[in-house]
Amino acid sequence: MRTQNSNHQTNSSQIRAFYAQKPETTREDSQSNSSNQKRFPLGTQETICNFFLSQVRKQSPDWLLQQFDNLFISQAERVPADIHHALYAIISLNQKDIFNSTIIRSCYILINNWSAARHYQHIQQLVQLFAQVPEVSKNQILSPTQQRIRGWLKDFFHSQDYQELNLFVSKYTSREKSRWSNRYASYLLTAQYQDTNKPIEQREAAKLVAHQLKEQFKLDLAMYTAYTPKVAASIKRYQNPTVLGADVLRLMQTILTKRGMFSYINFANIFRKQVEGISYKNLKESFLKYLVFSIEKCELLELVEIYLIEHLELLYQRHENQNWDSYLLLRTCNRTIELLTTQTKGKPSKIFSLLVIQGKSLTLSILLLKIILVSKNSYIHLESCIGYLIQYYEDESESECQWLINFLEVLKITLTVYAENIRYNLVSVETEQPKQEAGDDFSSYRVFSQVKPEPKNREVGK
Repeated sequence: MRTQNSNHQTNSSQIRAFYAQKPETTREDSQSNSSNQKRFPLGTQETICNFFLSQVRKQSPDWLLQQFDNLFISQAERVPADIHHALYAIISLNQKDIFNSTIIRSCYILINNWSAARHYQHIQQLVQLFAQVPEVSKNQILSPTQQRIRGWLKDFFHSQDYQELNLFVSKYTSREKSRWSNRYASYLLTAQYQDTNKPIEQREAAKLVAHQLKEQFKLDLAMYTAYTPKVAASIKRYQNPTVLGADVLRLMQTILTKRGMFSYINFANIFRKQVEGISYKNLKESFLKYLVFSIEKCELLELVEIYLIEHLELLYQRHENQNWDSYLLLRTCNRTIELLTTQTKGKPSKIFSLLVIQGKSLTLSILLLKIILVSKNSYIHLESCIGYLIQYYEDESESECQWLINFLEVLKITLTVYAENIRYNLVSVETEQPKQEAGDDFSSYRVFSQVKPEPKNREVGK
């Protein structure tokens, strides 16, 4: 690593000078192999993060990329003395966890601001920097500090933290080159956003980019359905955003038959009105009836209903004699979402495996849709649970996960059809054949979409 005068070694007087400039509280160096416990200055990470935070709105993305590369990756050019000394302190005291945490926070400070400013190309370049860590040649002599940082960078490149970082550029990576799980980055990012163990910078960036990805999918699907499959295929700009092929239109037609007075939205509104002012015990009974109502009856659903009955009977029993409130409804919906997806932060629940493996992805998707229609605040919890399921299976091959991928596609489309900012309609197209109601034959029907305009008085970011 180079100093201001291009020396590869930073002498001890420089480090002492750095400590003298910034008197800081210390904590024990938990990673020290020495019997003499070292003391570590807490402000070193903040010095580096505050540098990027203070410069991100002043300097160009190109300048910031160069500074990031100079400091962490190549160590080839000059950087401000305070951040150079801060990084050297972390490395010289063998603080690998602090090093990783500093890189993560610095990356997400840049990503968060660049996403908001739509500097997507620079986010790509930032993530790609870690693939450009110089290899050590046989004749090259490196200092112990340089050897250590190169090893840490290689380890970071192969870590889960880097895989999470990679999600922020998944939309720009071709399907052939990216992992299958990256197609569902919005769910994975929501899981990051909900994880309170993640740095606040990462959570903020994850929330912003997840929202962008969801809105982009809604728009892409709306534009694709604006054309017949034949015309859409000939227009490169409007490609099918799913992996279902032409089946996506038939799926949407199937979902859209439940609109009008018999729509799931109307059922949810009726349920909310009917349960006003009743006890929590009676709410749970009504909730069960609401969930299974209008779902296609079959032997499998009867088994699911048994699971739901057992689940709801045991849920928050101490509150059964009091009137329910919105918070109790939220928790009930969240626990039921977990029952239908994952109750152990990734491992699929019995009902999930039962329905999805048996090809009942639409049935499960409708159950989940009905829950979030009565508890909109449960939407994020649903996305987090789906994100944990994807993480559970993401190391398996795409061919082995086709059953899960099919469910994820069906769920995304089901939720999108009922999105608040896009209206989908099933419209009969005039033909020479007699008119008939939409049933299993949708040949005379088309899906039309309408993007609802944003309210004029709506403030940016609200």
